[in-house]
Amino acid sequence: MVKTATKTKETTQDTDSIPNDNTENTRQQDSIANGSKKSKKATKETTGPTPEQELPSSKTRGTEAKAAESSTVKEKTAKPAAEPTVVSSNVQITCSQEKLQQGLSLVALATPTKPTHPILANTLLVADAKTQEVTLKVFDLSVGIQTKFSTNVVNGGELTLPVGLLAEIVERFDSRSTINFNVTGEENNPVASIKAESGNYQIKGIPAIEFPPLPEIASGSSISLPIEVLKNAIKRSIFAASIEETKQVLNGIHLTVDKEIVRFAATDGHRLAIVETPTQGIGKNRAEIELFEFTCPRTTLLTLERMLAMLSSEQEDSKSAPAPIEITYDSISGILAFTTAGTQLLGRCLSGNYPDYQQLLPREFKRQAVVEKRVLIKALERIGILTEKKEKTVKVEFNYEEQEMRISIERDFGSGIESIPAGINGDGLTLGFNLKYLLDGVKQVPTSEVQFELTTETAPAVLVPFGNSDNPAIRLETKYLLMPLQIHS
Repeated sequence: MVKTATKTKETTQDTDSIPNDNTENTRQQDSIANGSKKSKKATKETTGPTPEQELPSSKTRGTEAKAAESSTVKEKTAKPAAEPTVVSSNVQITCSQEKLQQGLSLVALATPTKPTHPILANTLLVADAKTQEVTLKVFDLSVGIQTKFSTNVVNGGELTLPVGLLAEIVERFDSRSTINFNVTGEENNPVASIKAESGNYQIKGIPAIEFPPLPEIASGSSISLPIEVLKNAIKRSIFAASIEETKQVLNGIHLTVDKEIVRFAATDGHRLAIVETPTQGIGKNRAEIELFEFTCPRTTLLTLERMLAMLSSEQEDSKSAPAPIEITYDSISGILAFTTAGTQLLGRCLSGNYPDYQQLLPREFKRQAVVEKRVLIKALERIGILTEKKEKTVKVEFNYEEQEMRISIERDFGSGIESIPAGINGDGLTLGFNLKYLLDGVKQVPTSEVQFELTTETAPAVLVPFGNSDNPAIRLETKYLLMPLQIHS
């Protein structure tokens, strides 16, 4: 059973920056984002969707953006509308606590922490007596989630209710209980009555006509992926995406689909993560696969990642066959949809040209070093105690004679060195790395050992998997490119 996620969306920001006084380091690091003369076009010029279809761009949101969101809601709620096809004053539903809790847990993921309008903190509940289904929707004008489930609908209708309040009440009922849901009051002032076990609660709602409509994708390019593949691909790449407001097109994962592979790439200008999965056996013949690419915002993907975790848990509890995720992209409107088993997440892609990162990957390597991942992670975490907030450079030496990888750091207040056994081919080499970026990459390598592919002290280092896979059933190829830093004497 899925646990209720009443907490609203969070955006984690833990990436540290390189100090500005190191001109050489900055020039080397920015080569990922700025060094390529060629660039791939992530989003075509759009003709512009209608106001009801359009999602705001995932660009920086300051005071003006918040004001624009608020005015958008007011504009939509003020529009005169035709007589609704369903009436909210007589909705009557009987459903299990488990189904309603699961639905509320999913839509709560897209509920904003600080909504610019009260309606954005509500879920739109639509009960359909013909199909005997209930649909829940949440939309923060950037990301939307809708999910549906079958239940006993005595009288159909629609209204909106506070997601957090409703979810907390439903969560505290026994999972085996039946919930009787009735709506009373006037149509412009509905009140929902929730009865289960010994409890009877009334919650005031807002008329459904005020809820901003979710965008729809009439057509577009699509590809289906297993949930576990998509979940792991996001996890192994999203950490390298930029969180800086000035690098908007880098604030997400660039996804490319062709006949042979689906590729996920993320970079912040200092490092680059690439994850690939073959298209063979994922639902379509290769001849039928359309070629397309787009950049999905980091915030949208963080919401999607939590949604996939919930769906995976739900499928495990029910012991049902895992349903794939269909990814659909409309190049005209720039709208994205991730759909599976009655649940859909909607968002908008980032505009702009994504860097041609492929040309940054070295074609050949003069040196390789293989290190046990668990041992390396512990060593990096220990020596990281001596790093400072603005200076995280560590010296990394690959010693061929001793067959060791040495990590050292010197500061005014102390120093440290870690020596790790390593299998090294080629001459020795000494480089400087940002310790946090190095540790982030090592943690995402999905095998028992990590292989460093090296060329020179100024060329990028590439980390690839080596040894036994953590999950052999998931077919993913991972590469992590890291720019070296100048070592201070």
